Amino acid sequence: ESCQSFEKIVIDNEIAGYIYRLLKGIDVKDETLMLELFREIGPGGVFTSNIRAMKLTLQYFDKEVYQIGPVFNVDGRKMWESKGGKDT
Repeated sequence: ESCQSFEKIVIDNEIAGYIYRLLKGIDVKDETLMLELFREIGPGGVFTSNIRAMKLTLQYFDKEVYQIGPVFNVDGRKMWESKGGKDT
């Protein structure tokens, strides 16, 4: 008899994705740090109104952020309950 289940395989895949992303690390280079852009916009500046800042953010966001899959729920308790989450 097998001790595996389809549910466990799905959860293991999700965890493996997290670990893979963690081990991959963050791509640190001038292009991704965008220090020049920070200097250009300056203190108190608004990055969301800068077209170049938005383009660069969208370009690197998917590469640097691990998108949480549908297996784990990271909502707060109130949000979880409002979406119909069950209590024990």
